[in-house]
Amino acid sequence: MSSSVRAGVAAVSSSAEAAMFLPADVALGNPRAINALVDCFSECKPRIAVVSYGGRRGHPILFRRDVFSEVKHIREENQGLKALVRRYSGEVRDVQVAEGAVLTDIDTPGDLDQGFSKFR
Repeated sequence: MSSSVRAGVAAVSSSAEAAMFLPADVALGNPRAINALVDCFSECKPRIAVVSYGGRRGHPILFRRDVFSEVKHIREENQGLKALVRRYSGEVRDVQVAEGAVLTDIDTPGDLDQGFSKFR
């Protein structure tokens, strides 16, 4: 995952103020969560903004441009983006959303079945 994040941030336009990461294994997110992060960033420009549900952080996650140089050097063996969130813990804005899907991590076919069962 870290290599995908590094490649993504390297491709961000030089005019972008921030970048949002939406991991493919957290595939049940929704536009309301994305819009909540964008609104939060527009209002207060936090260094990092993370969607949260029930007091737990999920995805997507947004990083302000001044963190990009550090994002470009993350490694999975050092806990990737989580390490940056910890490093800047006092500057992270939790954006509460009403959808628990932002916490649903899909790593196996069983996870996928369980995730989609919520919509049946």
